[in-house]
Amino acid sequence: MRRRHRRRDRPCRHGVRDPHDPLRVVCTGDWAAVDPEGASDPRYVRACLPRRTAFARSTSSKRSEGQILAANVDHAVIAVSLAVELDLGRIERFLALAWESGAQPTVVLSKADLVPDPVGLSYLVEDVETVAPGVQVLPSARPPARGSTCSPR
Repeated sequence: MRRRHRRRDRPCRHGVRDPHDPLRVVCTGDWAAVDPEGASDPRYVRACLPRRTAFARSTSSKRSEGQILAANVDHAVIAVSLAVELDLGRIERFLALAWESGAQPTVVLSKADLVPDPVGLSYLVEDVETVAPGVQVLPSARPPARGSTCSPR
């Protein structure tokens, strides 16, 4: 018995992306055209516009293929908590993922109110800026409780 194989570079049966290629499936952020006259539910995707950017990562399987997370992303916010020790290597990995996707990254250092010393906070911001050249680094803290004179811990 002879099996037919569909070539990967051909469109799938609905004229969109190949459902067997993890980097070519329809994902969040894709601009898709659906059939407005379709009486059936769910409506099928008939065509997709080309992606400007694609946020992808490697899969957790043993195969060396990628997995698309989002498409057409303009900005990526990398939120890092200051409640735990700062991991600059992790920030670098997230930045590499954001740059490779085509998005403009911004690093937000959350829970800055837990750093007791303003000078210490400025050193943490500088450390992140050294591994993230050209990236905006923003410390973020929750607003103080209304009517309180000190920052609750």
